[in-house]
Order: sequence, then C-alpha cells, then structure tokens
Amino acid sequence: NCPVRGISIVETLLSKCHVAGVLTSVHSDIVQLCLAAKILSPALKYLNCDVTSISPDEEMDVRYVLQYYYYGGSLYAALRNYSRALHFLEICSVFRVSRLPLLFR
Repeated sequence: NCPVRGISIVETLLSKCHVAGVLTSVHSDIVQLCLAAKILSPALKYLNCDVTSISPDEEMDVRYVLQYYYYGGSLYAALRNYSRALHFLEICSVFRVSRLPLLFR
C-alpha cells in the first residue's frame, strides 16, 4: 500500500519539474514505485519519452541512470513489450564499465 501512496507524491513532483527528454533521479523512483505497486501505467508517460540528456543536478548519480533503465526494462517486460524491454536492458548492459566504481561510493 505504501508504494501506491508514493506514486502520487512522486508524480506531483515530476509534474512540477519534469523537462521532456531530461533524466533525473526522480524518474527511477517513479518506475520503481510503479513496479512495487503493480500499477504500471503512471511510469509509461516518462518511459515512452526518449532520454536526450541527463540532469546536471548534484544528486544525479550513475546508479539512478542504471536503475531507471533496469526498472524500465522490467516494466516493459511485465507489459510484454519485449522490444522496448530489450532496448532498456541493453542500455544497462553496455553502460560504460569505467563508470562502475561510481556505483560503490
């Protein structure tokens, strides 16, 4: 029940600060909450928008990028959209290995 409440809170935040094509740390949060609550549709409006840049925000970390694409791939697989799921999971698998030490800070 907690993830369901979190979805509306994060959606409100994203509605105020979302810029099309810009990935923020909050995007991985909304996808994770939707997966946990098994309510997938709220995340689709963000997942269906192609990422063209990553937020320069200090809070943005490589782990949020990987989480976004991993959770997004999982969500698309749950919806049986396997081509889009594969696309998201491929991004995770080819992510530059030189960035991995950042995950363990």
